[in-house]
Amino acid sequence: MEDITKQRLSWFELVDRYTSRSLTKQTDVLLALSGIARSTAESTSDEYYAGLWKSHFSHCLLWASKWHVGQGFTQHSRPSDYLAPSWSWASIKGPVHYLSWINGYWYTFNAEPDPAYVPKLIDVSLQTSSDLYGILKDGSVVMEGKVGLVYSRQEAYATPMDSTHSSYTSGPQDRLSLYGVGGAGTPGKIGEIRYDVPLCSDCAPVDTIRLVWLLCCMNSKRSSDGKMGTFAIALQGEECDVAQQIFTTVPTRFRRVGVAWGIDSSFWERAATTTLTII
Repeated sequence: MEDITKQRLSWFELVDRYTSRSLTKQTDVLLALSGIARSTAESTSDEYYAGLWKSHFSHCLLWASKWHVGQGFTQHSRPSDYLAPSWSWASIKGPVHYLSWINGYWYTFNAEPDPAYVPKLIDVSLQTSSDLYGILKDGSVVMEGKVGLVYSRQEAYATPMDSTHSSYTSGPQDRLSLYGVGGAGTPGKIGEIRYDVPLCSDCAPVDTIRLVWLLCCMNSKRSSDGKMGTFAIALQGEECDVAQQIFTTVPTRFRRVGVAWGIDSSFWERAATTTLTII
């Protein structure tokens, strides 16, 4: 494995370990890693944006909140005090990690994704208090990539069947199914999503529909049978009701709400290539 690949995966593991700790002040989430980030930037000549790296920015976007029904639904939130832009893992209060089925394991990591499935990073804007590696006041990115509209339907989550949480009732445990129009032009399941902040049963009763836009970020390696999956981040319009825009236009300003996977590459054949701003 090349050193650059080891370095990327090591950073992802650092994010996992670091966000699993309790912070005295959540607003210090980036400040606490500033020393390591600065040292990494100096040794690699890479650019650092709110916990993510320019050289593999689209891959860095594919973080996930580390939640599960066995741990309840109160671990994760986006605090009212500004922490970071929604596309950064630092915007979330709670454990965060990079999923193994997106990254691959150490020896199946896709270090060279197909450019057709990687969005272009056009601009990054960060407003800092004094240090680029420290506390942020505001931030956004402008990207151009494949964007498609899908929806999730709230299901009844599984519940633990014993005190050890070793078995569960049927139902999703850390994800929901995504539905949309596939490559063949027929509606159906197109992938799975994990929301950054899971909604409780009172907030999202069973069968609640939630519309999201997917921005394609990366592809997997092609399997022996020629199939290739893709991964995306899920977005919602900054201020408007996405449901009102199904037949009009794609919003231009978004917030990240989740990460999606298991999307066949054919889904993007019907997607539009769009320039958008994520805040």
